[in-house]
Amino acid sequence: FEVGYGSGNWLRAMAQLGYHNLYGYDIDANSENVESLESAGINVTSGIFLDNEYPQEFFDCIRLEHVFEHLIEPQLVLEKCWHMLKPGGLLVMNFPVGNSISFKISVIHSSIRVSPMHLYLHTSESIQLLLKKAKFKNIRSKLYPVSLVGGATLNGVLAERNIKIPSKVFIALAPIYNVLGQLAKKGDHITLVASKL
Repeated sequence: FEVGYGSGNWLRAMAQLGYHNLYGYDIDANSENVESLESAGINVTSGIFLDNEYPQEFFDCIRLEHVFEHLIEPQLVLEKCWHMLKPGGLLVMNFPVGNSISFKISVIHSSIRVSPMHLYLHTSESIQLLLKKAKFKNIRSKLYPVSLVGGATLNGVLAERNIKIPSKVFIALAPIYNVLGQLAKKGDHITLVASKL
């Protein structure tokens, strides 16, 4: 199950790999994606996720890729996902973090602070608390420095001086940015996996 399937590419890839009983939800499903997903045998829903009915203890995996930061009621979504997963099922998430490297550069210019679309910016600690409250176990997470995120933030700061560094510079500096992030134990995004036991 993918919450916020967007283009639907991940679900189509899973279908091509031979997975069955695939489901996708998006709040504002566009008709082109719906048709192509349904033609691949993927069940598609829209509307308000918390109001929709889905099978309980049915799914092996639920994925939220850059969706969690947009949720009005993240705790309720996590609890709903827990009920939808089979025992042993996995929740897989990726999203920007609030105590990121780019925030250290400038909170005001941070490229992950996208208001009003990003409603919450969680930290490693806050997401752990939310997942534990929703009864998830075996939570494993990793912070990822993303040089283009830090670069966009730096360019936001420099824009006040009419200076812009080309993105290819930040791509070239990615290994150094990654090392600095690992040493500081900071990232711009977090990827995590949690299980329902």
